[in-house]
Amino acid sequence: MILIEIGYACGIIAKLLRYAGAVDKGLWIFSFAVYVLNFLMVGTDMILYFINRARETHKHA
Repeated sequence: MILIEIGYACGIIAKLLRYAGAVDKGLWIFSFAVYVLNFLMVGTDMILYFINRARETHKHA
């Protein structure tokens, strides 16, 4: 999941560098928003995974 998060971060940076001066902002903003939303969802999933993993470890210890 960390590799996926790195991929989304690279995609966000690429969008910022490539399309920051774009004339047609509508599609650019939509695709940028989708990248950010996916980045946040994967990050939240990673956080929940580690929290639940720690709880399971303490539960069975």
